[in-house]
Amino acid sequence: MKDGRVRDLTLTVETRILPLFYHLLQDGFLVDARVGCSIREFLVEQCRLSSEMIASRISTVFLDGQPVDDLESAFVMNNSTLALSGAMPGLVGAVMRSNSPLRSFRSAITHIGSESGSEHQQGLVRLKLFNSVLSEVGPRFLKEGILVEPTVVAAFLETIVTKHRSGIGEVFLDGKSIDAGALLDNQHRVDADMVLLSARTHD
Repeated sequence: MKDGRVRDLTLTVETRILPLFYHLLQDGFLVDARVGCSIREFLVEQCRLSSEMIASRISTVFLDGQPVDDLESAFVMNNSTLALSGAMPGLVGAVMRSNSPLRSFRSAITHIGSESGSEHQQGLVRLKLFNSVLSEVGPRFLKEGILVEPTVVAAFLETIVTKHRSGIGEVFLDGKSIDAGALLDNQHRVDADMVLLSARTHD
């Protein structure tokens, strides 16, 4: 992020605790990215997802609430929201799937692509991950760190520290080791414009 204060919060947790962080990935986290590029370019070059993974695992893509069929002609802009999912069950899942034979049923809401995006610049993209995509790439995003709003982090920490304290190991705030319980103290509350939250397993 070019502007604003970002604080770095890293937690080491037991493997059983890590899925609790998945709610943050489903609700959406921010990616500091080069925008104005196609969805495919964003996923491959900036999220470092392989073309094979995109083709075989990501069945459903939404850009700003609209289902996308062509990842080359849909462009990620500043403040875009991009949702990625594996195959969803039922008729609705079949209709919403990228390039579905039933896509005519959603023609009114399908994203209409363009030949080119805008000039590339730095911006923020909100990324949401669901079902099989979440389980496959979620741990990697958490290990590398996700940008989350401080209010969201505070509410999340209130739950995880209170109910799952025994599963939390080392905690580092801006590189300094602190006790997990201290995150609930006013002295250590994460006050910033954004938090880079990382979670790693230690068992």
